[in-house]
Amino acid sequence: MDASPSGHLDATSPLPLTTTLSSAPSSQEKPHPAPLRIASSPPAPNVICDQQLLSSGAITPPPTPIATSTESSPRSARSSPRGRTSTEGGVEPARSGVLEFPHHILDYDLRSATILGSGLWSDVYRARPIPAIPASSTSASPSSSADPAAAAPTPPLTPTKHRHPSLSSTPPPPPTAYAIKLPTSRTARAVLKSEAAILSTLTPLPGSQACIVPFHGLDPRNSALVLTALPTSLDAFVTRELNPLSEASRAEQLSAAWPALARGLARGLEWLQAAGCVHGDVKPGNVLLRRGHDGPGAVFADFSAAAIGGIGGGGAAAALGNGPDRHPAAPRGGGTWDFLCPSLLARPGSAAPSPATDLYALAVTLLFAVIGGSPFDAAGRNVWRRREMAKLGRVLECAFSGDDGWRSEARLAALAKSCGWDVRAWLAMGLRGVERRVGIREWREALEREIGAGGEASS
Repeated sequence: MDASPSGHLDATSPLPLTTTLSSAPSSQEKPHPAPLRIASSPPAPNVICDQQLLSSGAITPPPTPIATSTESSPRSARSSPRGRTSTEGGVEPARSGVLEFPHHILDYDLRSATILGSGLWSDVYRARPIPAIPASSTSASPSSSADPAAAAPTPPLTPTKHRHPSLSSTPPPPPTAYAIKLPTSRTARAVLKSEAAILSTLTPLPGSQACIVPFHGLDPRNSALVLTALPTSLDAFVTRELNPLSEASRAEQLSAAWPALARGLARGLEWLQAAGCVHGDVKPGNVLLRRGHDGPGAVFADFSAAAIGGIGGGGAAAALGNGPDRHPAAPRGGGTWDFLCPSLLARPGSAAPSPATDLYALAVTLLFAVIGGSPFDAAGRNVWRRREMAKLGRVLECAFSGDDGWRSEARLAALAKSCGWDVRAWLAMGLRGVERRVGIREWREALEREIGAGGEASS
């Protein structure tokens, strides 16, 4: 719901996604920097676990910022948010069970970092890895140390021991650049620690780096989340890379990207559900992309509204709901209106985020990629009308209405013709009412059957 490490690196060149991803910003968000790669899509899991989640407060969060600016932060890695030191700001070490960032092995320097985006709970910076500074020379400036490349800052890939036995694992490899998610307030620290606990649970699981943004730990010095910076978000790719193209070029690029994008996200959501995790805020801005030879790889980011077991349950929403800025009319657990299941919007507090509501949000997210925007854009700037449309849940009907509805319908038809199968019918399986909606495994299997059949038909 808050700032995520999307769009964290410079663009290299435009489409196709099979070679590069742009760093241009989304329509709601600022520009961002250069690309990194992560692992390929995971094999589909065999078990799906429905998880009963805790109730939480409710907010409608700001859009996830993915953009960069030329602004730099003067703060060092050892500076806490707003320039306070860890002692002055009262930052507590990561609690038991939370993966801590091993800053004694490899550190980062925020004084030369580029800001990627700002949100209600955090500011996100792109920072380069640097060699760790020995404790005896903490007064020395990181920027005055030897060249990081010459110093070979890559730590040994030995298992990291944590207080919680289940978190002992080989950490993700050090990236070319980190995305440092710094809390903006004392309340925000609690939100980010809840997110860190969820990421600490998910990260050691097999296949995590192909499904979620790589997490390197919670920095106990400033309560920041240390993540791998990735090239761009799905939102930015659609609005800044696909949409400016001619309709023919757009259809060609989307057709090339669609199989890997749809299959990767379906498998990723199935992986999350097998781990017992409900994301709670699936949307294009919270899907980060990497490049690959077979199309875009996609991972989920921003777990501030997520829950797994007894952890989370809408930490950000609960934090805001307890303060003077509470939004009682918003859905439980947080989320973004255009991508929320109608069951969460009917009456405040009537339902909690669940695997079924995540599936609905993913179906709307993929429809966004196909048609080039929210299916509720026909409402224009009328926020009340937009929310009423979202409550009805008639996603495809709304997508094809209004002045630009014909174009959305034409884009979906063009993709179906190019792929050789009925994309609209498949999306509709995830957009049905809760009682008739399929599960993620059935949805993913239906997709893979169609992709296989379509590939054979086109060859």
